[in-house]
Amino acid sequence: MQPTRAVINDQNKELINCYEVVRDSLDDLIEELREHQEHNSADYFYEIRDLDRSPENYKSLSAVKRAARIIYLNKTCYNGLFRVNSQGQFNVPFGRYKKPNILDEVVLKSVSLYLNKSQVNILHKDFAEAVKDAALVMILMPDELQSATYKSEIENNIKDGAVLAFAHGFNIHFDMISPRDDLDV
Repeated sequence: MQPTRAVINDQNKELINCYEVVRDSLDDLIEELREHQEHNSADYFYEIRDLDRSPENYKSLSAVKRAARIIYLNKTCYNGLFRVNSQGQFNVPFGRYKKPNILDEVVLKSVSLYLNKSQVNILHKDFAEAVKDAALVMILMPDELQSATYKSEIENNIKDGAVLAFAHGFNIHFDMISPRDDLDV
């Protein structure tokens, strides 16, 4: 699904940073991910994971380094989870993958091209504000239970006649969805 106009919104600043870096600084991101790929080990993983233990040092990292860190951790941590503790520190342990796909240049280049050629607005806003004018709202949630819990709250924030869809898990294909070009997604 690649609408020509879309909005990506999330409360997770680091995820939004990843989208912006893929769009704006792809070559630098690829170089950073190549470094992570070359050094990948349990010790290296914990060194990179622990960068957020010092807020002052973490804030001094460039947007590219922070995005590469999140992608690296996601590709090498246990089950690809994103979880932080009450201090906002990434706390998922190292996964024991034989050959994790840390740098997928084809996917990164495809996403970057899409983000640059389409009218994609990348936001870090309150959900209600981000979806108020959308014709189609797709919510990515880890499981159906959460969808049921939040459905009525979400429906109260979208305009009448808007389509609401939930996706569970990752890497899901929606072959049957082909929105019109005039829809904001």
